[in-house]
Amino acid sequence: MKFRILLVAVIIVAIVQTVNAVELSVKTIPDKPTTGKFVIRVDVISQNPIQNANLVISGFLSKSVSLGDFTGKTSAEFEAYADKPGIYKLEVRLSYVELINGTPRSGYVRGTYAIMVFEKPHFEILRVEGSVKPGKKGNITIEVVNRGGNAEDVKVNFSGFLAKNPNRFFPIWKSNEIKILKFVCAIVL
Repeated sequence: MKFRILLVAVIIVAIVQTVNAVELSVKTIPDKPTTGKFVIRVDVISQNPIQNANLVISGFLSKSVSLGDFTGKTSAEFEAYADKPGIYKLEVRLSYVELINGTPRSGYVRGTYAIMVFEKPHFEILRVEGSVKPGKKGNITIEVVNRGGNAEDVKVNFSGFLAKNPNRFFPIWKSNEIKILKFVCAIVL
C-alpha cells in the first residue's frame, strides 16, 4: 500500500512539473527567409509567473536580452542577415526564476534550432520582340529568366501601356527557368 501511495505521489509530481514547464519556440519572419535581412522571433510561454528572465542566442546569431518579469507569453525579435542560402544553427537558452505556489525556483530551458535560408529570386529580361505604334495594337513577346532561387506566387504586370490580360500568375518559378510571355498591347496617350 505504501508503494502505491509513493508511486501516485511521484506521478502527481511529474505531472505538476510538466504543467509548469516553460516553453520556447523560434520562427522567422518571413516564414521562408531569403538571403539578406530577416527577423528571428523567440516566443517564451509559461503558466507560472517568471522573474529575471534572460534570453541568450548563439550560433548563427549572437545576442542576449533581458525579458524581465512576465506571466503567460512574451517575445523577443532579432534582426538577422544571411549572405548565402543554407541551413544555419541557432542555439537558444533562457534562464529564469519561476514562482510555483509562491516559491521561487531557478530554471533554464535551451534548444537548438535550424534556420533555413533560401536564395533570393532574381529576374532578368533576356529579350523583347515586337512593336507597338501610337493608336495601334501590337504583339509583344518578352522572355524572362529567374537567375536566383525558386520563387513562389509570382505575379507579372506592366505599366505605361495597355495590355490584354496583363496579369500573369505563376505559383512556382524555378531557378534558371525561362518564361515566354506574349501580350497584345496598345500605347496609352
